[in-house]
Amino acid sequence: MEAKRKAKAGWKDAASRDGSQEVTEPRSKRTKKPTMDSDDEEDYKHRSQFPSVDHLEVTHCNLFDSYPVYGPVSLGSHDCSPAVCRPSGEGDAALRMYARVVHSPLVLPLLFGWERKRSESKAARRVTYVTPCGRTLSSLEQVDDFLLHIESILPIQCFSFEVGLDISSKIYIPRHTVKSATTLTLKNAQFEVAAFNCYVKDNPAKFTYVNKVIMTESANERLTKGSSKKRTEWCHCSSPCSTSSSSSCLCQHLNDEDEAEEGFQHGLLLKFQKCVSECSSSCKCPPTCRNRVSSSTVPWRVLLYYFPGKGYGVRAVCDIPKGAFIGMYTGQLLTERDVGRTGRPDTYYFTLTNLNEGNSQDQMKNGTLDYKDLFTLDAQYFGNFTRFLNHSCDPNLFPQPMLRDYTGPLVYHIGFFTSRLIKAGEEMTWNYNYEVGTAKYKIDCRCGAENCRKRLL
Repeated sequence: MEAKRKAKAGWKDAASRDGSQEVTEPRSKRTKKPTMDSDDEEDYKHRSQFPSVDHLEVTHCNLFDSYPVYGPVSLGSHDCSPAVCRPSGEGDAALRMYARVVHSPLVLPLLFGWERKRSESKAARRVTYVTPCGRTLSSLEQVDDFLLHIESILPIQCFSFEVGLDISSKIYIPRHTVKSATTLTLKNAQFEVAAFNCYVKDNPAKFTYVNKVIMTESANERLTKGSSKKRTEWCHCSSPCSTSSSSSCLCQHLNDEDEAEEGFQHGLLLKFQKCVSECSSSCKCPPTCRNRVSSSTVPWRVLLYYFPGKGYGVRAVCDIPKGAFIGMYTGQLLTERDVGRTGRPDTYYFTLTNLNEGNSQDQMKNGTLDYKDLFTLDAQYFGNFTRFLNHSCDPNLFPQPMLRDYTGPLVYHIGFFTSRLIKAGEEMTWNYNYEVGTAKYKIDCRCGAENCRKRLL
């Protein structure tokens, strides 16, 4: 179930010289979900994607009060270069430090002298960025070219031109409403994932939080004998790899030729692909490589929230643009023999179907899905926050097969990307694509979407 909270931003508007209205960041303001009549409550429980009482609020922080933000400095007429235009304080240590404290990766450019402007003219609403040296850029492509030209370490994923995205939005849970809370990640994790229960004193079942896939003995044994081989060749690019079809990057050519152009676009994946391939830490390209999305992206903040009737789910802490990488599904890599030994429901199973034979639903309909040759990711005992992503008939995420460490069609990573703009407070969901009637038992769907099919299995 998605949380469709649409809070008013409370903007202050200042008339600009061209007659448009420049949006300035507001001071902190909390927006609560509107109340409802008791007569409508029962119908609301079935229609709404919020629980009957939602303790979460959306706030709009004043960025200048919350962070050490400073604006661009106009250098007049000049030729842009790393020495002239790259902020002196920009460095790996500063970026890592700021990334741990900001509520949204989109705030990071503002801490290094950038400015994001949102204007609403009579002709069209638009977003522009002003560089630290005073240049105005009007597209993600222009920003990407500028970052590469001045050799900036800022990830391109920290910029967004979506007009409906509010970088000051973040969620807030009043302390007095919390019945139980815990932190899932370890102390030295890149970012913290916390779980909140505002209804009962109950935390998520214990598991080991990991950010990588763990090989079982049988899976490793099969990989050494099977067609899916661990990669032995990596790209030797000396500069950030391009994601265009004309790129000479070795990793780019792991994709099908007809889909190479449809891969990452300036750090975003705007639609599902049969498979996308990434550069990895074994490649010679620098960390600013545009083909390193899952490993170089500053993570988007999420938290776990307990929903009555369906358990814990994942909610966005801030606004997240379409095409953004959210996280990798991690766990133990099992063979079908391992799966048969567990003897428990497949609650946290993610079966990796053969990429050369279409999607799993087509394979089931055609009778070509043979589980004995497949691998399964099991997040029951090892995993990360993606194991809590719930199903929705109207999802805002999609799972994407990604090649990074292996070359075969049977072993790959599963990354989750946003299929549209996600507002702060919304639940993050994906379509499990279960075929209704294929199991001996029935499971009702509780996503609450307008197009809900009422049955999950």
